Amino acid sequence: MESGESPDSILSKEAHIFDEAFDFYEKASVTFSELGFILKKIHPRYKPRRYGCKTLKAIYEKLDKYEIIETKQSVVRRTQER
Repeated sequence: MESGESPDSILSKEAHIFDEAFDFYEKASVTFSELGFILKKIHPRYKPRRYGCKTLKAIYEKLDKYEIIETKQSVVRRTQER
């Protein structure tokens, strides 16, 4: 961790990265595989552990502006505007 920061404070500072990944697809719902793919492109050092999570899904669950839609292939949808 940088300067002893907590994973939650790092997530708070870097939440824009996850917004960028979501916005890249310009659609209402995005799959986790799509998000993971673009996150690796725009933020190559991305690792869920950095944010105190085991999965990308857990990160988006922590971000208040998104909801997880459980279907055959889980998707993320924005619940509120920035």
